Amino acid sequence: MREPSFRPLFLCLVLALVFPALPLCGELMREGDASALDLYQEALDELSGSEDKDPDRQEAILLLKEAVEIGYAPAMNLLGNLYLERGALFPSPRKANRLFQQASELNDPIASFNLAYSYRHGRGVKTDFKKAEELFIGVVEPTVPHAIEPEHFDTYRVTRSSAYYNLAGLYDSENVIEKDKKKAIAFAKEAEELGHATAAMYLAVNYAIGDEIEKNLELANHYLERYNLYAQNDYRLSFSNTFFLGMDQDLDHLVENLATEIANDLDERLVDAQVSFGISLLKEGEDYDPENGFRWLSMAEEKSEVAQLRLARLYFRGEGVAEDRVKARKLLEDLGSRFSVGAYNLGVMRFHGYGGEQDEVTAKSSLQLAAEKGLYVASRYLRDGGELEFFSYDECLQQAETAARAEDPDAIYSMGYRHYYGFGVDQDREKSRELLRVAAEGEVAAAQYMLGTRFSGILDDLYTKNWVNAAANQGYLPAINFKAEMHAGGRYYRKDIAEAVRLYRECVAAGYPKSMRNLGMLYRKGEGLLKDYEKSLKLLNDAAELGDPLAMLDIGEAYLNGYGVDVDLIVARDWMLKSSQSGSIRAYFELGKLYESGLNGEPEWGRAVENYREASDYLHIGAMLAMGQCYENGFGVEKSRIQALDFYGKAAYFGNSNDARYRIAVLNSDPDWTNADIAMALQSFRSLEYYTYIPAVYQLGLLNLKGHGLKQNDRKAYLKFKRVASYSEAFLEMKIGGRFDDGDDDFVAPNRDGMSEIQSDELDRVSSESSYQLGLLCLQSSHRKVRDPAEGLLWLEAAARQNHKAATAELANQYRENDLLRGQTKNADKWIRKAAESGDPVSQYELAKNYFEQGRFDEGKNEAVNFLKNAASNGYEPAKQLLVEQGISFEEKEGESNPRESNEEEREWDDEILDLNIS
Repeated sequence: MREPSFRPLFLCLVLALVFPALPLCGELMREGDASALDLYQEALDELSGSEDKDPDRQEAILLLKEAVEIGYAPAMNLLGNLYLERGALFPSPRKANRLFQQASELNDPIASFNLAYSYRHGRGVKTDFKKAEELFIGVVEPTVPHAIEPEHFDTYRVTRSSAYYNLAGLYDSENVIEKDKKKAIAFAKEAEELGHATAAMYLAVNYAIGDEIEKNLELANHYLERYNLYAQNDYRLSFSNTFFLGMDQDLDHLVENLATEIANDLDERLVDAQVSFGISLLKEGEDYDPENGFRWLSMAEEKSEVAQLRLARLYFRGEGVAEDRVKARKLLEDLGSRFSVGAYNLGVMRFHGYGGEQDEVTAKSSLQLAAEKGLYVASRYLRDGGELEFFSYDECLQQAETAARAEDPDAIYSMGYRHYYGFGVDQDREKSRELLRVAAEGEVAAAQYMLGTRFSGILDDLYTKNWVNAAANQGYLPAINFKAEMHAGGRYYRKDIAEAVRLYRECVAAGYPKSMRNLGMLYRKGEGLLKDYEKSLKLLNDAAELGDPLAMLDIGEAYLNGYGVDVDLIVARDWMLKSSQSGSIRAYFELGKLYESGLNGEPEWGRAVENYREASDYLHIGAMLAMGQCYENGFGVEKSRIQALDFYGKAAYFGNSNDARYRIAVLNSDPDWTNADIAMALQSFRSLEYYTYIPAVYQLGLLNLKGHGLKQNDRKAYLKFKRVASYSEAFLEMKIGGRFDDGDDDFVAPNRDGMSEIQSDELDRVSSESSYQLGLLCLQSSHRKVRDPAEGLLWLEAAARQNHKAATAELANQYRENDLLRGQTKNADKWIRKAAESGDPVSQYELAKNYFEQGRFDEGKNEAVNFLKNAASNGYEPAKQLLVEQGISFEEKEGESNPRESNEEEREWDDEILDLNIS
């Protein structure tokens, strides 16, 4: 996790003043010409549209212009706002202001506000703060009462709150008008009471830092909580306005779908503010106030790891709270390796036995990890020894900066590391490289290793090898481990598993946990070593005891899959939890998959989503895709295409993921979604086809079949589907067995190597669907090169062999009706039964009818009755009639299960094959 650098708190104040309320578009109705009111209402209808009619802004503008000519103020105000949008009109702030001026003279408060806003920000007029002040005051304290109808009080309330807030900004700004902090606070309170979110944040900031007012942390927290509430309401209002203006008629449920996301986002802002306030009070100086710093950080403890890191310092030193080193150690242990300062201080506590047992081995591991992460005080101790002291984040940074100015090579490395990631300083990769080179030339092995591994893309492989070798020659364990990994994978160095094993063992002997984990995984996989689960687990446990989070995850996967231990999902979960708490992002993703599959046989979608979301926050591509699928299908969250596209888009952007591009294209090819972009979908599918992303070929076949986005063409659809279906195991079995004779004697089974897990799973689905579509095309198409009933039956069988329910039902139907299959009684019985077991009501009825007609009650009456009831429950009328004829009572039950579920393991496909000659 990235270590944060907090800017001065006055930036919060600046942000609060830089983003005033946006211009308002009101619809205040006052008494006026009836025809003007009618024109205005018609214009609103044109803007919003309806289920039967799309929005028409041009028509709305014409209606508003007529109402303006009559002198109707709300129409002037709304038309003025449309002049400010990039909609049906060219933007024209001057025209907008003329309309606002007209409406303002007619005592329209919203127009007065919008005109004041223009004067304050110089939008279409020369900036005039005095004029803005006069107009804003006219909105909140009118000399002439506004004639407001009761149903529009809410709109006027929002206008007044924004005017109050803008007045606060005017009175709290230098060189605007005469500054008056008391007036600013008073106006901000008026705005806050009317529900203005930014005003609440403004008050929270001022009371937290005591800017020209008495510091009051209770009031500050009160206003922070109010901000959270108001901001959620503002989001809802903004979405409602979007619907009202007819910008997107297909997003009717967007507000509710995003409510949780918005709440989470605002909650994060609230926590960030609490942490910022707390940290600001821990800086040495006039504002140093550890007691209140502790209070602020405690508010955010459960949701902020940064707060936990700073609280550990307070508990350790007894600053602002009673000294509690057990609590301090627990906080640091929970943080694991997320923070270099946290790892270092945990090492200090373990070394001295503060707050728990003394353990110099794990202490050294923590210190090495902190040094690897560029923490100067850790590097200095490992280099020179001396006293191990507990340091705060700021103290560590100050020591590194001071020592770097004194040209200490380890400190220069530390600053280079910080500039690379932006930890406590501005991120600057070029400056980082310069500093690292200086440190590397000063024989700092960590700098040599980082130059070789972080900047290899800038230069070449030889550059990497030279610097990594230089670090390894100094005995730098991360460099030696890196060489081993590269030998194992055949990158930079020649592929040599034996050399990799030798290097790993060298690091293991020195107590390096990453090499313990890597060597343990070689034993698990049997790569370069005889497979040995016992040795694998021993090494993984040793690494886990030293705090390696990936080793903890690997142990969890051992219990998940039974690698040398009995499968135990609970133990697997516990290890994965420990791994995630120790800093492994992948562990969150794997936990999500575990909860999705279900610890007790049923998916726990809530917990799955919780872990997927956590991994997504750290840009884990698989987790982003999983979140997208959850939103696309409504698993654990409310179904939302918009949210699904958001996660898929992030996965495509951050991970260059073809899986994400595919899902985005699938959503945009949906003909039932009015927001779909079929042109974009086609472009994506064709690009993915070029890169052999086979599920995209199926989607193109589907578009050819339906004539959606492409010209309807059965032949092209047939060729696309056939290419996809050739990947199915059922087709391969039938091809190898000589069932398909299509002239391709040199047929080679398609290769799935290199496919992602998601692509492979999707291919399993679309290959069976392609076989089914091929079956229907061959049976039904009018295209002379496609229609071939005999081939169609084989494709249906291929799909049915993959348990495709619709294909199974259709194949059963063909056995009942197709002359090509007459006399194949055994096969007919097999497929009709399979269709019945998969839920086909016609087949269920046919089987039950045969039982009753043949009098086979002793061996099958119960099954026949169950089949018949299931068919009836699915609305099949002949089944209901037969129940009546047989005198069997029937009570329709929702969700009644089939009498027998198909079991893939029980298939006996080769007892008799479908007898067709299609050569």
